[in-house]
Amino acid sequence: MRLRPLTRWLVAIAAIIAAPTIPVALSADSSPTSSSETPPAGKPNIVMLMTDDQTLEMMRYLPKTQAAIGDRGITFSRSYASYPVCCPSRSTYLTGRYAHNHKVLSNQPPNGGYAALNGNDTLPVWLKNAGYTTTHIGKYLNGYGLPDKKEIPPGWTDWHGAIDPSTYWFWGFQLNNNGKVTRYGTPGDEDPALYQTDVYSTIATTAIARNAKAGKPFFLSVAFGPSHGEIPYPGVKDAGGGEPVFVAPRSAPRHRGDLAGTKAPRTDAFNEADVSDKPAWLQKSYGSMDEKTVTALDIEYAARAESLLAVDEAVEQITDQLEESGVADNTLVVFTSDNGFMQGEHRIPGGKYVVYEPSTRVPLLMRGPGITRGSISDELVANVDLAPTIAAAAGGLKPSSFEFDGRSLLPFASDPAKTSDRPILLETTGSSSDAVDGQATKRQRLEAEGPSPYRAIRVGAWKYVEYTTGERELYDLQADPQETTSLHADPKYAEVVADLSKRLAALQQCTGASCQTG
Repeated sequence: MRLRPLTRWLVAIAAIIAAPTIPVALSADSSPTSSSETPPAGKPNIVMLMTDDQTLEMMRYLPKTQAAIGDRGITFSRSYASYPVCCPSRSTYLTGRYAHNHKVLSNQPPNGGYAALNGNDTLPVWLKNAGYTTTHIGKYLNGYGLPDKKEIPPGWTDWHGAIDPSTYWFWGFQLNNNGKVTRYGTPGDEDPALYQTDVYSTIATTAIARNAKAGKPFFLSVAFGPSHGEIPYPGVKDAGGGEPVFVAPRSAPRHRGDLAGTKAPRTDAFNEADVSDKPAWLQKSYGSMDEKTVTALDIEYAARAESLLAVDEAVEQITDQLEESGVADNTLVVFTSDNGFMQGEHRIPGGKYVVYEPSTRVPLLMRGPGITRGSISDELVANVDLAPTIAAAAGGLKPSSFEFDGRSLLPFASDPAKTSDRPILLETTGSSSDAVDGQATKRQRLEAEGPSPYRAIRVGAWKYVEYTTGERELYDLQADPQETTSLHADPKYAEVVADLSKRLAALQQCTGASCQTG
């Protein structure tokens, strides 16, 4: 019998709860696999830090991160997730390819999830082959660990991957520590020493100290859980007494209540009064938010923001360890998020997938050799550029079976005034939700029924969108950064629409170098 997606997760959750906790040191010192490659001379170390579902706006809760990376490097002010959903976005990061080329089009099989990505030609493989020690900590791709908890993806010499579905528990999660499965506490027993973000930080700083002492270049990838919601742990019920699909993330005990009462930003787009310029799916699915909905949204927003406080501390600890280990000056550090999240804009109380700025726009900070300190770049960039940037920093590494769709950002990081007219593709396929069930919340069902898949081009000040339904949107983001007025039906912009539509038609089928000129 084939289990429905949510049912499969519930079965896996039950197995995790039943499994005994394995007591281990937080340093997770299970021996990493050995690598015999000759280390490249003078290659920089690389540290990749990624949050989950974090909006650009939420960088205000990460001042230590801004000080440790942005103030000591560059901030890319216009960075996008080309397919703003977890697994497609992370696959783009690992390959430097748009989703229509890497073919990971969802979080779930058959068109998505961990098994859909060809892991044999990805960033960790290239780096390992070039002599790097490659370490990963935390979330990888959706569905990792199902069914084999001990599998180590290609390219990783030191593996601490979070096993689904426990990836989305901030206590009681399981890690595959180089082939040894370890559970950290239980979901409902909030031991301060076993908070997920803090465990990841400890493993990361230990890896930096060990690798710096070894004198071999290293690539460290840390994928934090916040600000993603948690899968309900035992005893959690929604307001109607049922089991919700996700619940607000828990913060570290030391931060509990620090941001209580914080409200989502009340921009011009928040609970937008007139959505008649928006597609039919939005008008049908989302009415004006009532007071109860807004209150629930604000509570969730505060919880998501509060969960990031521990991430901010972890980033500081990781960068401090680079300094203490004497490798900071020769280490490229990158901080970003896999996608954004809707926070009441255009009446959408949560989720991602949609084309609007809170969903697609993400933070991107970099510091390292040759990067101008305390600088800002307004160049349009995207997660498709992450792998090419890291590959270039490591000595011009290249995939074996394809060409990058993205490009290295190092020239822009060394010269912040440098700009280009390269467009960015935003694309989705299929449904916005991969786990729809009778127990799903109203919001999850609405997200599953819509929105319609789309292709969009982001170039200059413009964002132009075409849906599979034939509907369109056009925004001048310089004049209307909140996307409150679509110009697609205004005759004055007919030539703009025609030009962008032609460019989008080419871009949505691009591969390699053609993605730079669409």
